[in-house]
Amino acid sequence: MSVGHEPIMEQVKPEKLLEIARQLAAKGERFHNHVLSADCELNDRRQCALILEASDRDQVFVTYSDEPMMDVGRSLASLVHGADALEEPSNDENQEGGP
Repeated sequence: MSVGHEPIMEQVKPEKLLEIARQLAAKGERFHNHVLSADCELNDRRQCALILEASDRDQVFVTYSDEPMMDVGRSLASLVHGADALEEPSNDENQEGGP
């Protein structure tokens, strides 16, 4: 991001937020997301918020809801961190090696 100014958050619908994230991922552009609960001190609204920062574009997108957007949040996390990021590790992965 450019130093010296804050990008303006563009409010979009949840479906549009996912569409933008998919486009960024397909083009290999850098992006990340934030999830803010309705009672988060960093959240200036009293709604749940999902924020998508398109770092290479210096753009920020946000969507708000009165209810947690778990499905959208999971989809964003998979796009950012990989499809298996939210899977439970198998028992083999949880066990320490050794005799």
